[in-house]
Amino acid sequence: MPPDRKSEPRPLSKGLGEARDRLLRSAALLPAPKRPTDAERDALADSQRSAGVVRGALVHRARVPRRYADLELQKALVPEEALAFLGTWVRGGCVLLAGPPGSGKTAALVYLLREIWLAGEIVYEEDPGRGYIPRWTAPSMLFVKVRRLYEATSEKNRAPLREALRADVLALDDWGAAYEHDWPLAELDGLVDDRWDLGLPTIVTTNLQATREAGGAYSFEALAERAFSRLCAAPGPGLVVLDRRDLRR
Repeated sequence: MPPDRKSEPRPLSKGLGEARDRLLRSAALLPAPKRPTDAERDALADSQRSAGVVRGALVHRARVPRRYADLELQKALVPEEALAFLGTWVRGGCVLLAGPPGSGKTAALVYLLREIWLAGEIVYEEDPGRGYIPRWTAPSMLFVKVRRLYEATSEKNRAPLREALRADVLALDDWGAAYEHDWPLAELDGLVDDRWDLGLPTIVTTNLQATREAGGAYSFEALAERAFSRLCAAPGPGLVVLDRRDLRR
């Protein structure tokens, strides 16, 4: 009975066989990759936290405007309630920074993004040919001006919204009264709702004025009700009102 040719392994061609043998010989001669020492790990982590690297990460990765990335951001200018976001974002916390122009909303937003970057750490991935390759583990962050998102998105181009949805941390800057109609309100409301469903943290700044109710709570008639509810949901910190003078002056 003739052999079943389908079950017989096909021999390697001469060239492939020689290449395989060379690869196996070279792999056997490679020394084991050297693990980095604690001092090397700390030095590399410190270099990633240097001012220049952080500014570059904010500008090129998170797309923060250079004007804000170059600011000397002071913790004292960020409301204590907003700083609570740094302890909740990993659990899907959101924050809505509301206040008049010049009250420091965007500066506070960028400060939060910077601190999230600084909280990252170095991890090493083993590469057989190159040893241990360092990688910085900060989450992906995306800064988006609402006006720009509005201008870039259309029925035929949904890519900007998809990118905003996927970001580990999304910062929507200047949710303003000029966009309280049709596309912006519906799309922004849906974006915040989808991220809330996925447990992804979102930071929003707005010039819209909050209304204080009789019990002391705030409401936003001009902000989409569902989006406002999602942004204020636990684990928070939710709404933070920056009611102070124009810092630019």
